[in-house]
Amino acid sequence: MKKSLSITILAIGTTGDIYPAIALSQQLQVIGHHVTLAAPKYFKDVIVNLGLEFIPLSIDFNRFFQSEEGRRLLSGNNNFFSKRQDTRFRQEFRQTLTEAWQASQSADVLGLCPLTLWGTHIVEKLNIPCFLFSLYPLTPTRAFPCFQFGKTSALSNPISGLFNILSYPVVDFLMWNRERDVLNHFREQDLGLPPLSLMGQGLSLNMPNFLQQMPILYCYSSAIISPPFDWERYPNPIHIPGFFFLDGATSYNPPQDLVDFIRGGPQPISIGFGSMIALQPEKLTQIVLDALDITQQRAVLISGWTGLSDRNSNPDQLYVINSIPHDWLFPQMAATVHHCGPGTMAAALKAGVPQVTVPFFFDQRPYAQRLSSLGVAPKSVPYKELTVEHLVTAIEKAVNTPAIAAKAKDIADVINGENGARNAAEIIDRHFAN
Repeated sequence: MKKSLSITILAIGTTGDIYPAIALSQQLQVIGHHVTLAAPKYFKDVIVNLGLEFIPLSIDFNRFFQSEEGRRLLSGNNNFFSKRQDTRFRQEFRQTLTEAWQASQSADVLGLCPLTLWGTHIVEKLNIPCFLFSLYPLTPTRAFPCFQFGKTSALSNPISGLFNILSYPVVDFLMWNRERDVLNHFREQDLGLPPLSLMGQGLSLNMPNFLQQMPILYCYSSAIISPPFDWERYPNPIHIPGFFFLDGATSYNPPQDLVDFIRGGPQPISIGFGSMIALQPEKLTQIVLDALDITQQRAVLISGWTGLSDRNSNPDQLYVINSIPHDWLFPQMAATVHHCGPGTMAAALKAGVPQVTVPFFFDQRPYAQRLSSLGVAPKSVPYKELTVEHLVTAIEKAVNTPAIAAKAKDIADVINGENGARNAAEIIDRHFAN
């Protein structure tokens, strides 16, 4: 009889980071494993309502992104690899490490995402195996540089390939040293482990075996990013099971006035930037409203964390709502304008609608570039470069180009034929059964 494993998954970040962890936890539980999901406390309701065991973590990205440092980071005016200066965020991070350690005590296996890769220190202490699931590629390759997977480099150029593959240990080095003081304190005080040098775990000459054997699951579709040829030479088992979507997420009861708005005129578009915090929400709102006036588009405006508002606009043209399930809304839209967070992007790809991308930072930029190269979106409009004219051009191209709509439908057919979270759970089950 198959052994049921106790699996603890550590996940921090915004909605786009946490929902894939919830989806994976659901599927692992369905096939008979006991799953504990440790995640930021403001995700408690959705996790508990789905019947999962939940342990709250103190870290608060909503608050951080509203801080001066967080706003600079989102706007691209702050170095992603520089040490966090926000004192409260550092305190929350230190508390989160302790909470994650406590949550992992009874685990047979630890599940990690990129923002909780520090969980490998817990793995080292407990001497248990782990797996990584990631929304973007992290395995070194000659095909593209680290965090620049939107467009592959010419593999015929050996110098370019060399720079690409070297970018990964460089990023690993920078990421480790950004938090090295906090993590070494955690190793010594909580785990009773010796501190690590500038090279950390991943770049040391004696890399732990568990890092080399750790299964890596990329929770996106190979129709979006195909596996580079040189991944085959790495010792880690690497899998691309597909996007992770929540089961039962479409059981949404919409407000009647929203239903009436969608049905009450030409097919609208949706506009929303998810968990992003705008430096100047009033300016961003005005750009959006002016673009809608010029294009004569009706729109559902998702205010989210960005703080978008209606500014007394025509109610026949604009409907504003704080949040709404993307899998319910997007299939009813003519196009969707968003920040290209992986979760929002995946929902739009699944819905098969044209996209307009306004990336703010980090993985949003290469994903936006990738959507454009695939033909499901016009050229992206980075948040730092957003103007009324740029947004108007992108919206008009998205809604008036049949080739974009056709390509979006083709990719949706592929994605809807995959079940990434279930595939990933089965991969994990088979791997650790052995």
